[in-house]
Amino acid sequence: MLFRSFKPNAYLDGNGIPTVGYGQTRYPDGRPVRMGDTINEQQAESFYRQHLNKVLSRLNENEGFRAAPPAVQAGLTSFGFNLGENFLDPNTPNFETIQRHVNNQDWPKAIEAFDLYVEPGGPNEAGLRRRRDAEQEKYNKCETAFTSAFTR
Repeated sequence: MLFRSFKPNAYLDGNGIPTVGYGQTRYPDGRPVRMGDTINEQQAESFYRQHLNKVLSRLNENEGFRAAPPAVQAGLTSFGFNLGENFLDPNTPNFETIQRHVNNQDWPKAIEAFDLYVEPGGPNEAGLRRRRDAEQEKYNKCETAFTSAFTR
């Protein structure tokens, strides 16, 4: 689920952070993106895949994530790609609500908790709300299909 189009030239995101490609703020080796940096689409796709694999690897360390249905895993993966792969780590502050719901395997509440991360009143609120809505919609569509398949 990509929420950004490819941009070969570094630009400042809504928080003033240099960003390039498909929303990368750091290169796979950890270096930060700097204004003036340029990459091609093949590099951007490679960086995207490397970042996604890092997020998935970290999320798979969490028992609740591993127990989640695929639709929930997809939403949590998109969330982690956007907010950082450590959000399910109990030592990471400000994610206690979503951590609790994932660890308790309360999937509807875990998905609802996405709404807590939209920076209300901030410059990125509209974009983050669209992203959180898309993450929730993916879960809701899969949950509806799953429920209707077993209630016929």
